[in-house]
Amino acid sequence: MSLRIGTFNTQLRGTATEVLADLDLLPNSASPRAEHIADRILNSGFDYDIIALNEVFDEDAREILSNKLKEKYPNQVVECDVDQVALILELGALGFNPIAQLIALGIFAANNFDLDEAGLLLKPEDSGLMLFSKWPFAKRPDGTPEVVFFPYTSSAFDDSLSAKGVCYAHIRDDDNRNYHVFFTHMQAAPENEPLANRQERADQLKQISELRRCAHPERAGQRGRVHNGGPQHRGQSTC
Repeated sequence: MSLRIGTFNTQLRGTATEVLADLDLLPNSASPRAEHIADRILNSGFDYDIIALNEVFDEDAREILSNKLKEKYPNQVVECDVDQVALILELGALGFNPIAQLIALGIFAANNFDLDEAGLLLKPEDSGLMLFSKWPFAKRPDGTPEVVFFPYTSSAFDDSLSAKGVCYAHIRDDDNRNYHVFFTHMQAAPENEPLANRQERADQLKQISELRRCAHPERAGQRGRVHNGGPQHRGQSTC
């Protein structure tokens, strides 16, 4: 038997993120690039069994990838995100007002608060993670896919603005073989400072290690979208 897994950093950023990251005021190219990436995957001679993508932040690009790949890869983790309830508690009625979010971000940054450890789940972006599988996800006794997302508890600005974490998917092939797939996008280092933010990456690796030791994770309060060759499921897990 053989197993072929492909992974790729798509850099499919939303318009606002694109402007902030590169000061690029040109029209966002995420949608046509998503079309191109999907075509390359489908036409690849490697005939991948499982594909893991990161930095799929643009919503239109996410839908393009999901729709174009669903015939060959009907089992998909479409989105992994954190529960934004804490954000509402922090900002009250203005919880989802982008101006209020920026004001709160400025206040916390000016006072040297760690945005994650301070308990403020200010996450304008989701994790950017997606997974595509030819084979179905294993199911729990209640029929939901055994797919879990664990947001990282340690991150450094500006990665703190996205819901970075590690996702686990239990996949079962046509011969009833089990595959335990972990995919992630970890803390980045600033340009020209490759050794910066090492502690955050170490903390994230520790969290991945802890997740690997969880034999039977249970569902909890993180948000996600999973296609298991049929209806869409929501809800994620923790140990």
